[in-house]
Amino acid sequence: MPMEDLTVYRDITVSRGSLHEQIADRIQAFIVERRINPGARIPSDRALAKTLNVSRPTVRAALHLLQHRGLVLIKPGSGTYVTSLGSAPIIESVERFFSVKDCSFDDLMQVRELIEPGAAALAAANATLEDIEVLERKVEALELAFETGGPRELALADSEFHTVVGNASHNPLLAAIAASITHLVRDWTEESSTKGFVPEVNRTHRMIFQAIVERNPEEARKASLSHTSLAREVLSSLAHEQ
Repeated sequence: MPMEDLTVYRDITVSRGSLHEQIADRIQAFIVERRINPGARIPSDRALAKTLNVSRPTVRAALHLLQHRGLVLIKPGSGTYVTSLGSAPIIESVERFFSVKDCSFDDLMQVRELIEPGAAALAAANATLEDIEVLERKVEALELAFETGGPRELALADSEFHTVVGNASHNPLLAAIAASITHLVRDWTEESSTKGFVPEVNRTHRMIFQAIVERNPEEARKASLSHTSLAREVLSSLAHEQ
């Protein structure tokens, strides 16, 4: 087995207290700073423990904490690897927070009405030609799902459209947060579509797309706010039935 490169890990210094959290925080910083790149294998817990002068259980606790944060993947029998930083950890964290904190439907809709119009406005300002091409395909798929698809197809198409709008903002943090909101809304969208989705809600998707094509941030914001308000009315009745 080749010798493990421990050079970067020698910069980790720890003091008394929560050692595993300190180690996790420092490795997280290295990942964010790209001193450790996605796909890289983290040295074994034995090697890290020796380098840091801590116990192997402490190192294992640090690695499990990093996995919980979505920054590494522990593969039994293979090792621990740095993951590509995407929106999945944020989506999972927001979902978990929503459940644990017993957030309400109204809480979710309020955040949606704050996030999505801003994302649409930024998309109108920043979208590339490639973004617009992808968005056009998504809005057409959404309209087709509205006409001929079932509830699951419609909910998925709706989710993909809003995710692409968020990505087109070219603000990765906003896009990740918007994706987490979209993910939470998806189940309600699917359930409501079984009871007859309101045509006006679907038409506002096209309005958002058109404003982005025309590079009009204010119109994109207005169209998105109109969409979220209409969707809230439709989804609200369902939420309060449950």
